[in-house]
Amino acid sequence: MLFSPRLKPNQNCLISGHNLLVMQKLLEEGLASEFQLIYFDGPFNSGRIFSAPHPELGVDLVNPCYERETITQFNNPSIYIEEYRKRILAAKELLREEGFIVLQCNAKMGHYLKVLLDEIMGSQNYLAEVIWKVSNERTPHSFHFGYNHEVLLFYSKTEQYLKKNIATLSSLWDDVGFYETLDDENTFYPSQKPEKLMERILELTTMQGDLVGDFYCGSGSFPFTAARMRRKWIACDQNNNAIQITKNRLDKAGYKYQDCILINRFKPEWFDGTTYINKTPIPVSLLELEGLKKSTGISSPITVEAMNFSADCDLANEHGIFHFHLLVPLINSDGIDSKEWTTIPRPVPFQSDGGYRLVVPDPFKWVLYNIVHVQIDEKWREYHFSWSNLKNRVNGLLEKINNRWIEEVFYYKEHVELKDIFGYRYHLKRQKEVG
Repeated sequence: MLFSPRLKPNQNCLISGHNLLVMQKLLEEGLASEFQLIYFDGPFNSGRIFSAPHPELGVDLVNPCYERETITQFNNPSIYIEEYRKRILAAKELLREEGFIVLQCNAKMGHYLKVLLDEIMGSQNYLAEVIWKVSNERTPHSFHFGYNHEVLLFYSKTEQYLKKNIATLSSLWDDVGFYETLDDENTFYPSQKPEKLMERILELTTMQGDLVGDFYCGSGSFPFTAARMRRKWIACDQNNNAIQITKNRLDKAGYKYQDCILINRFKPEWFDGTTYINKTPIPVSLLELEGLKKSTGISSPITVEAMNFSADCDLANEHGIFHFHLLVPLINSDGIDSKEWTTIPRPVPFQSDGGYRLVVPDPFKWVLYNIVHVQIDEKWREYHFSWSNLKNRVNGLLEKINNRWIEEVFYYKEHVELKDIFGYRYHLKRQKEVG
């Protein structure tokens, strides 16, 4: 694994990548014991499928790998806890002796996560449980009870933490904003947190110049507020939409930062002579494909299968050497398979006299694997899947899309970037201007 470009010392950095792997790489890069604060606002294991609404298409978009992960962890909470264990352990290594972890969660899993934090951080280093009132509205939950609060668990790494000269605060926070009152801050990203909440956390645990981390950065409220408060920060997310929203937010305010992606080098053991399979959450990149070319002396087309591809991978495919296939959970009339995988061909970008276009080899599957597939019954806590309804939705979307796959085109000095309607990005070398 490596960061592309390499991390620059003492520079704020936004990283596109799987958070556990990003934290492990930061440790390899020598950042152990460097962070004053790590803030976790990860999945709550509520069973809700994390998706991004597409207003024009009237559909919720989803990464099918993350969707299956959500379903698996909801049905097996012990898996959710073990995944969080790995991240808390990595965070503890990244923290200074005077540092803090703040973990935000809900009532469903909060007690389990507190026990986990007691085990890893030490119960003697537990500092506070803060209740944040998230809304004036009571979201129906179960029986007669509504839901309008979340929990923040504060832990120090050791007893050496700096006690700031701040008046004792209440453990009930109803003065830092609600979900429904984001106003001008609102990016319309699900689960966006108010900047005032981030400000309160940073003020309590850090000083100007301290390094802080957010490895589920979502809409970017934490790094944005950290930049405003003159903290150094490193943030990451594996969701492309989250990264783009965070970039837009930081760029609009004029904050300087480094933009990185976590990638792999070519792995000879993943290549069998006709197929190269990357089964990690790390996207296949131009660097990985150039290594494949150099190491194998390609003379015939090769199929590349991966859960994700970085936009620059198309730059290695000028002569159609590679056939890119997205590795996804198998979906059929029985629902989302809990273990089996399948592949779908990735769209191919082209430049023609008429402009830029995407050739989508299998339009039905391309739409099928990019929309939400299940609905959760909040009352009975179970998922519902309807193959007939799903097929009807896909066919309706195909009519609405009508082969207009490209949503935006961005022009750079040496390449052009195409963004499709599902948020995937593709690079082409800049050639002559097209019509």
